[in-house]
Amino acid sequence: SLVKELAYLHDEGVTTDNLRISDRAHVILPYHIQLDQLQEEAKGDNKIGTTIKGIGPAYMDKAARVGIRIADLLDKDIFAERLRINLAEKNRLFEKMYDSTPLDFDAIFEEYYAYGQEIKQYVTDTSVILNDALDAGKRVLFEGAQGVMLD
Repeated sequence: SLVKELAYLHDEGVTTDNLRISDRAHVILPYHIQLDQLQEEAKGDNKIGTTIKGIGPAYMDKAARVGIRIADLLDKDIFAERLRINLAEKNRLFEKMYDSTPLDFDAIFEEYYAYGQEIKQYVTDTSVILNDALDAGKRVLFEGAQGVMLD
């Protein structure tokens, strides 16, 4: 996770003073990973070979406009409300469609709210930083992963 990577960097003496995390970035939660795994298993011989990291289900939530963003992790009430709604839906899916164990709200909430508190110093509106750099004629390096810019 990001928090573990930050701890590793700090242990290695690498500064993270210039790290910025978009407040609009979507968060992959345990129910995304569980759903990814269950969907892949349900395909049997027709598996697509997903990494089981929850990326597809998180993107589905983004497209459905129910995804939880980094900014949500910083506000206890907003995060609790959005997590409660999303988890209730996912748990119904786990139980009814996949005959799988539902996930615990409290465990997820405590873990991810704590993550939000650990990274909040890095969270900002990165579009302002990007636009300021472009307006100043600076070079900007953009890095993406598989499937980036497809939408």
